[in-house]
Amino acid sequence: MGTAKLPDPEDPKGIRYAFNDVQFVEVLPLPEGQGINRLDHIAFNTDDVEGLRKYLAAKTWKTPAKTEKGADGSSWITVRDPEGNKVEFVQPPHLPQAIVAPNVIGRHIIHVGMLVHDRALEDTFYRDLLGFRPYWWAA
Repeated sequence: MGTAKLPDPEDPKGIRYAFNDVQFVEVLPLPEGQGINRLDHIAFNTDDVEGLRKYLAAKTWKTPAKTEKGADGSSWITVRDPEGNKVEFVQPPHLPQAIVAPNVIGRHIIHVGMLVHDRALEDTFYRDLLGFRPYWWAA
């Protein structure tokens, strides 16, 4: 896909394939006993991860006590959606690394895909709590 191959500041065993300064695909080692699901987590950028952590906690969503920090200056929290999928909210570093990927096929990731077993249950998190709106799904 022509992305830039970079080290992962969150996990030294991982690799990032960057499309731009703040959008990338992370490839991590498969944990033992993972089963058939190969998705470790999905992640969304935010301008204020601490504010989002406090918002989720105020809405009684299970949240970590503090944000985590990456080697690149990013910070993030990890929560679980109603079906148990890990969801990261990441505040990119103030001065993101300039990405050089002259052959990348696109510079903007506009969607994430995952298997949903109970859409109404997942909507309580993604739509009702976070305000996300799907623009496409398969029935």
